[in-house]
Amino acid sequence: MDEFDDSLGRRGINRVMGVLKLVAASQEAGLRAAEVAAELGLSYTTTHRILQGLLAEQAVEKSPDGKRYCIGPEISLLGLARTGHFPLRSLSIDSMLRIRAAFGETCYLTVRSQLDSVCIHREVGTHTRKVMSIDTGSRRPMGVVIGSIAYLAGLPEPVSDSIVQANAHRYPHYQLDAAEVLERVRWARKKGYAYTRTGLRPGTRSVSAVIVDAAGQPLAALSVVAVTDRLMAARRDEIAMILIREAKAISSRIR
Repeated sequence: MDEFDDSLGRRGINRVMGVLKLVAASQEAGLRAAEVAAELGLSYTTTHRILQGLLAEQAVEKSPDGKRYCIGPEISLLGLARTGHFPLRSLSIDSMLRIRAAFGETCYLTVRSQLDSVCIHREVGTHTRKVMSIDTGSRRPMGVVIGSIAYLAGLPEPVSDSIVQANAHRYPHYQLDAAEVLERVRWARKKGYAYTRTGLRPGTRSVSAVIVDAAGQPLAALSVVAVTDRLMAARRDEIAMILIREAKAISSRIR
């Protein structure tokens, strides 16, 4: 039997990936080993051993003060090897540029990674007051950023509900709870696009539409984030219509 076929091998891989994803989600701020251990329910000894192994491989690195772990350069280099396998980003850029040109707002492209959403591209708006609530590569629990709401709304309800419940313990960090996330998903499923009056940053609003694959399953989401006074109801509906149109255009190019 292959050594990786046993449960111990699989558990070890799951733990390493869990640590990497959590550290990646912290972005530049990083996390202490004790914080990683507490979040994942691992012992401090196990967590420290995993982090030291990742540190040796440059998959993580220490913060300048030496107290926290951040994602390392090797992960970025590994990611470069996949750019040609699924060119979603390149297929979406023209649409994102058209959205930015039409409204002057920052546009985001978001995908799902299991229980997280990841921003894989951002086109910065042209207004003086720009909203750049997340960076390219940012990870958040599914249900936090507006793109992940649009994505969840495109899934069968039992699937989206299970993802939200799995993330329930993570939402309070973002001043959210599972009930509020589920309500946003239901609204988006009914309207055909996602919207929130309260973005990640105070004084912002956001709207998003899902991109689907050839089977009609969610693949990614296009989002626009703007300061509140530039995203009132009438403009929200106008932006939503353009997002839906461009999401369909991207879907047709993928197929």
